[in-house]
Amino acid sequence: FADSLEKFIGTCESVNTQVLVVLIPDAAQMHEPERQEVNRFVAQTCKDIGVPFVDVIKRFEQEEDPRTLYLFPLDAHTSPKGHRLIADSIFEKMLELKLLTTRVSASASRGRESVAAPKTRYR
Repeated sequence: FADSLEKFIGTCESVNTQVLVVLIPDAAQMHEPERQEVNRFVAQTCKDIGVPFVDVIKRFEQEEDPRTLYLFPLDAHTSPKGHRLIADSIFEKMLELKLLTTRVSASASRGRESVAAPKTRYR
């Protein structure tokens, strides 16, 4: 995994593109730490390589009814509510890493204003 990720990062950097790894949890992982081993593995690999990482499981687990974050019983993809939490997590990480040229309010990130493209490398 690490070798493939480093190759992907190299390709992205060659065209001046930032990489941010985002792990979207499977519903079966919710409140089940023993099922989150892959999350810990990916987090550690990203840390070792030096690539930013976002795991939204903690945010999903804070929801009163995490089932609303998925499209059950139709399929296991995330719902619009799940997508919003994922997008908010990504946006917050990008702000933290100063990957945006302009800081905008959270309400602006919900489509009321555009956000500038990333400006700096993370390494």
